[in-house]
Amino acid sequence: NTRLNSYKIPAVTFCLGCAICIAGLCLSSSTYPTYTTVLVLLTGFFGGGSTVLGFGYGMQLCQLHLAGTVTAFVNFFLFVVSGVMMIVPGELIDLGLADSLSQTMLVFPVILTVTAVLVGVFY
Repeated sequence: NTRLNSYKIPAVTFCLGCAICIAGLCLSSSTYPTYTTVLVLLTGFFGGGSTVLGFGYGMQLCQLHLAGTVTAFVNFFLFVVSGVMMIVPGELIDLGLADSLSQTMLVFPVILTVTAVLVGVFY
């Protein structure tokens, strides 16, 4: 389906954009508040864009009368994944694999990059 494949480039772009912004926040110092503010806003933009793409994917793959169910499922999945991922930074610190929260947050750009590669290759 060409319309469904049209989501491929935006999905990869939003994943990589969010990964770059989070890595930039983790690796930068807080001496430039404007730089940090711009990165936080861009992270929200890229994250919001990828969330909206999830709704688009769901609507394309399901029948129209299931639109409400698809929307509810996408919301549920996003909250479950977000809740599970909140545990990861603390666990990395507890295991002694990182010294600071900014080091543990680098796992998120890695996950987003892997996701972008998987979407780009297999979708």
